[in-house]
Amino acid sequence: MKFIYWDEFPSLIAGTSTRLGGVSKNNYRSLNLSYEVGDDPLLVKKNRELFFSALDIEVDQIIFTKQHHSTIIAKVDLRDGGRGASEFADGINGDALYTYEKNLYLAIYHADCVPILFYAPKYGLIGIIHAGDEGTLNGVSEKVIREVIEKEKIEPSELHFYFGPSVSFGHNEISKEKAEAIASLDKVYARGVKRSLGTYFLDTPFINFLQLRKLGVPTQNITFSHLCTHENDHIFYAAGKEHPSGRLVSFIARV
Repeated sequence: MKFIYWDEFPSLIAGTSTRLGGVSKNNYRSLNLSYEVGDDPLLVKKNRELFFSALDIEVDQIIFTKQHHSTIIAKVDLRDGGRGASEFADGINGDALYTYEKNLYLAIYHADCVPILFYAPKYGLIGIIHAGDEGTLNGVSEKVIREVIEKEKIEPSELHFYFGPSVSFGHNEISKEKAEAIASLDKVYARGVKRSLGTYFLDTPFINFLQLRKLGVPTQNITFSHLCTHENDHIFYAAGKEHPSGRLVSFIARV
């Protein structure tokens, strides 16, 4: 089994699963970790067991989101361990999680959406965000990180971010109508809309980057994996390319 790691901080185990090393078939080949995309539940269960084993963790050491392209973030602790590990409906409502606990894995599902991991070493705080097109255009990164900053009294300069594998803007085509709607909605977001030969594309990672910069997060505190799920569909699931498609899991824990 292969993972793509954020290896900047020795105190973290953080990264993204790939589609390699599981038992699912056809479009779900092979490490699909989502029960919600039409795959055989028994195969997904086996994949999750393999995933937990590869990370050397127990079920009660991980928490999944019950995500729905929202701008909701939840603070979790050891009492929430295991939520969402056996079924999607049992996950924590929202699209972002954070905690101060050690050895507690926070996890989101995604294919082309942007997984954003964050860490405040001075405070021992970790978190994770699921940022799809819808959540991004609703300001998910700005809203949830603003909430963390205000509730936990953390300076933006103390936060470090990692953008995991996601679809690159050159493969994230949108309609002219949507592009114009975005431009009229927010001038900052308009910078994330790119046009080439009459076709419009949305740069979702860049818009989330701009949201974090707006909050005062230094550019040097934001790292990109620069791995495109669409261009590397032999390693990742690419929902815009395969129908149906499996899901990856991005995760973060402090050890």
